[in-house]
Amino acid sequence: MLKTLLTLFCAGFLYYVIQANGLIEGFHDSWQFQVAAVACMAMVIFIWQECKLEFDEMMQVVTIRRGLTRVFPATKINYRDIDRIILKRHAHEDEDGYVTNEGYFHLQLNNNKVYLMVVFNDADAIDDAYDQLKKHTRLKITNH
Repeated sequence: MLKTLLTLFCAGFLYYVIQANGLIEGFHDSWQFQVAAVACMAMVIFIWQECKLEFDEMMQVVTIRRGLTRVFPATKINYRDIDRIILKRHAHEDEDGYVTNEGYFHLQLNNNKVYLMVVFNDADAIDDAYDQLKKHTRLKITNH
């Protein structure tokens, strides 16, 4: 939501600067306006598209929908191709002493390819996701 608001604010500010300073004559009739409007709408739609991660125990498939696969076909990985799930944790402290926790969940396949599944930026969310994965899937989970 914050990304969407920031994008809309930046687009509105850019539109105001162009209109107030008369940078492009007949801005609404120009090709630049058409391109900017289409790009802005595409960005808003892309940001609002939901990211999904589905473990289908019945079909034995993991479906990952993030990045460009939110628009294009999703990445589907069969359980038989998965070696394990890897959780990598990192913590960063900024100059004000605020600590940001990051948890990266990866799928490691039998052929040594690695797919990023999800990223969490909260210690409680990382632990909850880890616990839910342990409860609801039979895949091996390693915690680094």
